[in-house]
Amino acid sequence: QRTEWNIRDSTCSIVFDAGSADISPGTDAGYVFNEKYNIPSFRFAVCDANEYDAEFKRACEWLRSLCDEAIVLGIGGPRASEYPGIYDISFNTTKALLDEFA
Repeated sequence: QRTEWNIRDSTCSIVFDAGSADISPGTDAGYVFNEKYNIPSFRFAVCDANEYDAEFKRACEWLRSLCDEAIVLGIGGPRASEYPGIYDISFNTTKALLDEFA
């Protein structure tokens, strides 16, 4: 229920996706809730470190395209127990995105 409410109360979301099928039931549910509540979402692929800079640039462009003065950004993805290292990736990326728009 928490996942659903977090998405319901957001205006858009970024989902950190590890690219492995069946890795995270919560992440899978998040995609369903994004669709249910018509919340724009961006899939941030983290499975290829060589593509990180390009993915970050695409995420910035996507956020700029929303054209809202204020947004409520939801962040989703697998748990650290499901994908080791995801916490640091998502934390640092979210911080960098916020810095980009500060």
